[in-house]
Amino acid sequence: MLLNLCQEAKETIENIPGLEKSDAYRILTRFRSEQAYYDEKTRKLKAKESKSIPNDSLQSAYDEDATCRKKGNKAESGYVLNLS
Repeated sequence: MLLNLCQEAKETIENIPGLEKSDAYRILTRFRSEQAYYDEKTRKLKAKESKSIPNDSLQSAYDEDATCRKKGNKAESGYVLNLS
């Protein structure tokens, strides 16, 4: 449902001159392309399998630089900081 609401928001933004250049539109488009695919049969967006989503995909709607990393058996999203 959320993915299809994102699609509606994207279509709405595309019909308002100037908004297609906004950060919100860019992030929404990136999120949709990385996290979903269009199902021809149902004519709706569906979530991709987690295995098919790359680690460098969007992890936060507020911070495009946040990443997902795996260290040992533990996965973390956000930032990684190493101090020595």
